[in-house]
Amino acid sequence: MLWAHNGHVQKSGPVMGTYLAERFGAGYLSVGFAFGKGRYRAVGATGLGEHDAPPALAGSVESYLESAGLPRFVLDLRHLPAHSAAAPWLAELRPFRQIGAMALTCGYAPTVAAASHDLLIYFADMHSAVGLP
Repeated sequence: MLWAHNGHVQKSGPVMGTYLAERFGAGYLSVGFAFGKGRYRAVGATGLGEHDAPPALAGSVESYLESAGLPRFVLDLRHLPAHSAAAPWLAELRPFRQIGAMALTCGYAPTVAAASHDLLIYFADMHSAVGLP
C-alpha cells in the first residue's frame, strides 16, 4: 500500500500513479479522496497549520458526490452501470479538489475522475490531521 496525494496516485497524466498502473496493470488500484467542506493541515504563509476548506465548488466532483446526501461513502468507478447518470458525468473533465502539502486558495484542478481513480472515498465533513508533539 502506498499513501499519497490524489494528484500523485491518479492514473492520468505524467504522474507516479500512471507509471504504477502501467507497471502493475490490474494489480494497481488508485483510490482518491474527496470531501465537501472542513479543515485540513498544510503548510501556509506562517508554516504548518490548519486551514479552512470552503464548501464544494458548484460543478465539481465534490459537489456531485455531496448531492448523494450521505456523510461518507466509497464509490467504485470501475463498475458504474453505463445507463446510470453518474457514468457520463464522471467521465467528463470536472474541477476536483487537489490539496496536498501546501495550503491553497482554490485547490481545484480539472480532472476526469473516472479515468484518474478506481475508487473515490468521500467525506461530507473533513477534519484536519492532528500533529504529534
